[in-house]
Amino acid sequence: TLDGRPLGKPGTREAALAQLAAVAGREVVFDTAVCVLDARDGTHASRLVPTRVSFRALDAAAIAAYVAREPAFDCAGAFKAEALGITLCDRIDSSDPTALIG
Repeated sequence: TLDGRPLGKPGTREAALAQLAAVAGREVVFDTAVCVLDARDGTHASRLVPTRVSFRALDAAAIAAYVAREPAFDCAGAFKAEALGITLCDRIDSSDPTALIG
């Protein structure tokens, strides 16, 4: 989420460029959730892990270069923290280091 709005997966190059331009120099919250249901008795357990990502200030050339090398059109926020996307970040804060990697 950015400013309370979900980012989602961009799907296209143009949408990825726009998402990365919007998050440049900003903090974004990525929520990872899981729920396990026991169908025998209806009990369940769930967990939500927010991950705060602070993006570096990025100009249009840096964003275009990243998207050309790593077209993360199927990733929320248009970046992959486990790959080149880590270079776009100043800081990642989470109680679960695996929560951001889908």
